[in-house]
Amino acid sequence: MTTLSAVEHIWVVEPTLGERQEAAEYAATTVPWTYNRMGKRRDSAGVRECAMNIAKGVVAQECLRRRLTSIGIRAPRQIKSHRTEDLYDFQIECSNTTLNIDLKTWVYYRDFRVAGRDPLTLDMIVDNRSNSGPNWGQFFPMLVPDDQIGKKDAYCFGFADTFDMRRDLNTDRDAYMLAAFPHGDAAVEALMSGQTCALREQRGTGLFLDIAYNARASADAIELIVVGEWDGGVKREAVRLTAGADLREIGPFGAIGSLQLSKSHFDALAGEVVVSVGKDNLNRSAGVSFAIGRNDFCNLMLPHTYRLYFLGWISNADYSKACRTYPSWIWPNNASRFENQPWTSFDYRDKTAISKAGYDDCLRGTPQRLHAGWLKSTWRTGGACCFVYPNLGQRGGVRRTNLYTLPQDLRIMDETGAMGAANATR
Repeated sequence: MTTLSAVEHIWVVEPTLGERQEAAEYAATTVPWTYNRMGKRRDSAGVRECAMNIAKGVVAQECLRRRLTSIGIRAPRQIKSHRTEDLYDFQIECSNTTLNIDLKTWVYYRDFRVAGRDPLTLDMIVDNRSNSGPNWGQFFPMLVPDDQIGKKDAYCFGFADTFDMRRDLNTDRDAYMLAAFPHGDAAVEALMSGQTCALREQRGTGLFLDIAYNARASADAIELIVVGEWDGGVKREAVRLTAGADLREIGPFGAIGSLQLSKSHFDALAGEVVVSVGKDNLNRSAGVSFAIGRNDFCNLMLPHTYRLYFLGWISNADYSKACRTYPSWIWPNNASRFENQPWTSFDYRDKTAISKAGYDDCLRGTPQRLHAGWLKSTWRTGGACCFVYPNLGQRGGVRRTNLYTLPQDLRIMDETGAMGAANATR
């Protein structure tokens, strides 16, 4: 068994144009089936971030699939509807068995500078592979949210290295998929619910949109593509918008995935597009509306300089064993903003989560301590910090409570073929 100990053990993979295109198309249609699990805010930025996270997740899977295939390991695609497919259900075939892999990748924005964190290098990861804290700037935990632990056969971990492209539509782009999304509590509930979409389709009673273009009289016409769901699949409807246009009853749709503009029509966008539910035969959302302007669009096509680092993998059983050898942490305090603090206080919700994950045997001592690798979140504000989730004040650190192991516990990617045997012995 070889564990991560050298830069040469890390796979460096750059996605192809085709992989980035596939990821963008998937993200543009699947937010209604993924949004709630992402737990993002419902404002425009939150829904855009959800969509971009989907694109990043698909790119990571396709890059890993391609690299595994190159060393003779089958990672077949699952032929399922985008409505039922689990984005994070990645399977490989090795040692005469099929294994479900939980692929966890985090994004490092190289232009986002934070006090206490040096720029990411592969040497930094390797040099700090056994660092379990408290200094979060050299802490590279291999994170799994506490409510996801134990649900797969093994975990694979990696980083994406890019610039902060969340509001940058053009830098390093060789293609475009410019999309905006329904946003706001009422619009997200009405237009981005997979459950409600299925009910509308079952009854054959979809919703219809009214679309108005509030722009100066001299503005050029634009074509808006409404990407939604109907009759069990994706439905695209193009509408031509001129200044002052007020189009009625575009549809039917069961849900709305995104609204798209070509690059030239985005450049011509000179005002605000107001989208309203004109008619909903379920009588749930008539009159709900949202507006989109230039600032509400993102480019779902990831930059051509996007790069992925796959660090290694670990079986579920070995993850649990290694996790029990590390300390637990909460967020830094004002006296030491660059160091996490030990987790020494546990409320009912903490203890319930610890027990549900199977770690109540690690909660012991006087005063009571959690003798396992956990990073606590405050759920609504900040949490324990690490390199990928640095201290940004109240909004810094992990947003969910996570378990962790370290890079030193990972078996190298070149030994992925041994994954089946590793699981068979547990």
